[in-house]
Amino acid sequence: MKNIFVDADHCPVKKEICIVAQKYSLTPNFVTTYQNRPGDEGCGEWFLVDQGNEAVDYFILNRVKKGDLIITDDLSLGTLLTVRGAIVLTSRGRVVSEKDADSILLHKHARLKSRKQNIRIKGPSPFTKKERENFCSVFEKILSTNEGFLTSF
Repeated sequence: MKNIFVDADHCPVKKEICIVAQKYSLTPNFVTTYQNRPGDEGCGEWFLVDQGNEAVDYFILNRVKKGDLIITDDLSLGTLLTVRGAIVLTSRGRVVSEKDADSILLHKHARLKSRKQNIRIKGPSPFTKKERENFCSVFEKILSTNEGFLTSF
């Protein structure tokens, strides 16, 4: 059985995940730290993990199987998951692939190097309605066209 895992800490599309997943009779697995415990999303299975660094990442990494769908904005985690054959989608609707790994990890290295030098790096732009719509469109397309994903349910 394939799964949907959501890195739910600060995920801006939890409600949209519920709406789209319910259309396909799927139950997403939301993983978050105790500090970010769920609100009233009203769907899915919720897993609360310790506050430790990367606790959510380790939880997902230890459970993911080939063909699972993971929704995360942590691109470094995404690169690790694609190597395991998972489908990785960001909240802005970007599908992460194995070929993106070098670029993602190089970018992360540059950010960490700048941070060590006390150079402030601008964060992501504000989340937009268009990005929310793009996420829903791509998420639904994955669920509706990925035969390997749906046939195992």
